[in-house]
Amino acid sequence: MSQQKENIKLPRSLASDRELKRKLMGAFIREMRESRDITYENFAAETGISRSNLIRVENGQNPSSDTLDIILCGLSITDVEFYTIIHERMKAEKKAAEKKTPTKKAKSQ
Repeated sequence: MSQQKENIKLPRSLASDRELKRKLMGAFIREMRESRDITYENFAAETGISRSNLIRVENGQNPSSDTLDIILCGLSITDVEFYTIIHERMKAEKKAAEKKTPTKKAKSQ
């Protein structure tokens, strides 16, 4: 029996949540790396993650769980800390987006 990946279409809001999460994850990883004055080259040498792979992750590409674990370890950040921060940033982004989106009542006036 061969295993095939199913192409599952996600609801628009869920798909955009996943995209937002990837962007926030990448931005946070870049922020942490830069705040420690770690270059791509030094980070790659210390972790074994290629420079190009790190750049892709920082630009919002979804990393494998192994790659993410190695990156977090290289930055001395626990999974719990990381996901807590990403969760809080997602809530803040959604709240900011809600403030920018006019309500139906406001649109009709």
